Amino acid sequence: MAQDPPTYRRLIARRAATFDAAADAWPLVQVHPTQRCNFACRHCCSRSGPRATDRLPVDVLEAGIVDAASLGYRGVVVSGGEPLLYRPLVHLLIAARSVGMTTAVVTNGTMLSSERLDELRPVVDVLAISIDGTPASHDALRGTGAHAAMCRHLPTLAVSGVPFGFVTTLTSSTSSPSSKSLDLESVVALAGDVGARFVQVQPLVPDGRARELQMHAPGTAELVAAHAEVLRLDAAAGALDVALDAASRRQVLDHPLFGDAPARARAHDLDPDLELTALAPVLVVDAHGTVRPVAHDLPDRLALGSMLDAPLTELRARRRRSGGSGLLAAARAARASLAAPDGPVLVDWPRAVAARAGTAVPVAIGRGAGRRGDDRV
Repeated sequence: MAQDPPTYRRLIARRAATFDAAADAWPLVQVHPTQRCNFACRHCCSRSGPRATDRLPVDVLEAGIVDAASLGYRGVVVSGGEPLLYRPLVHLLIAARSVGMTTAVVTNGTMLSSERLDELRPVVDVLAISIDGTPASHDALRGTGAHAAMCRHLPTLAVSGVPFGFVTTLTSSTSSPSSKSLDLESVVALAGDVGARFVQVQPLVPDGRARELQMHAPGTAELVAAHAEVLRLDAAAGALDVALDAASRRQVLDHPLFGDAPARARAHDLDPDLELTALAPVLVVDAHGTVRPVAHDLPDRLALGSMLDAPLTELRARRRRSGGSGLLAAARAARASLAAPDGPVLVDWPRAVAARAGTAVPVAIGRGAGRRGDDRV
């Protein structure tokens, strides 16, 4: 069983890292610069596809990354859409590196030619390849031939010198006993064969096109079953690191954000420069420029605003001036549900916060706010 390498665990394991008391905080920005993709996957958390045209200007994103670094964010994860279809991708990664950020790219793996890998090698710390179990399971979500198209590039990736691993989506079907060996074991076996460094299991985000699969979002029972299977596979995987992107009940209840730890661990209560990263260790930027704390499916009214309207630092300042606290209230409500005697033992934290935020009372929008809402984080 592998140790916890910061280069990919902190970038790819977003939910787990949020509540990992043994690791330093590693706040990151998850960027979706384009909705264009060569697939139209059924479980896509946006509505990306071959006909999608939404994309963000690279100068807007580069300025946002510089601002995010000044606010304490330390990593950038570029996803999509398919990020390899975003022409200024390398320039975006260079901008992140220039301000000391680590970088990761999440791709479907079907465009990883040797030429593209040569471009990415100097500017990316981690490549994460999206894969969905057996060839049949993968193609059922992505389209006929998708698995074979991805696998064609794995030998080139394996000798490229670029650190890489697999991310796979957990649904209520992939966590059932009958499909664990067919899907998770298939992914882990392939990862071992091609020299991947990690397999990260991430619960379905029921947003975008994946809203149609909302009934398959994993609940507590599925998370617990997947956790047991991941532990078994990880123990047998040697140097390969296999992990589930979820937080335990105890990790959430003991987190300093909620005031149960010593005051020195709650510096964000006193230092406003740490407040955003403390409450929102993940910022999600979509292809429209909208910045959402914590979760891709957070309601629009709790978004910081759009970087097409104002720089990230200004969006954050407007949020502070507006005096709202909707996100913190949602996080506290999610924590309270865990504190109940019958609370779940494992939780997909961003989904828990988004669900509570969906029932919260709307907060006031400050004057001059971006078009997506402006309550204080």
